[in-house]
Amino acid sequence: MMQEEPLRRPRSITIIGWIGVLWGAVALPAGVVALFYFFAMPEWFTEWLRERVVPEYLSALEKDSAYWMWAIGRTAIQAGLAALLFTSSIHLLRLRPLGWQLMMVYVVLTLAWEVMDRIILEPTYARFREVHALPSQARPGIRLTPGLLYSVIASFFLTRPRVAEAYRQYWFTRED
Repeated sequence: MMQEEPLRRPRSITIIGWIGVLWGAVALPAGVVALFYFFAMPEWFTEWLRERVVPEYLSALEKDSAYWMWAIGRTAIQAGLAALLFTSSIHLLRLRPLGWQLMMVYVVLTLAWEVMDRIILEPTYARFREVHALPSQARPGIRLTPGLLYSVIASFFLTRPRVAEAYRQYWFTRED
């Protein structure tokens, strides 16, 4: 009896996986370090911020607890997404079904985060800009950020029937 040869990992998934590993490996430690400094706020970090950021921003962080919590919340969500990206990319490269599933969760959460950023967070930040006289950061209505672009491309390749079969996602490719 002839054994069926296991499916090879498609090149597109290899590229998506390695980009995810590298991106997650940089973004996750950066997010964790940023969270640590937001909570600890050592004096040298405050001085470093004074030299590099708009003074109104630092003043808002020091005086307004809602703004401070808002900054921490955004940073924590970004760090969580980076952890999910890193984990799913490793499993994706190892051709584990969990990798496909986690990457699809990452794609959905990233797209939801982008929508929430435009609908909820942008107006919230506008209020903080008014209250603390922060300089405007005018952004175009539709932005193709790297995270959004990566998610759209990853979802395109992950939903190809051959790729879904490689990750044993038969429910996804079955035509009943």
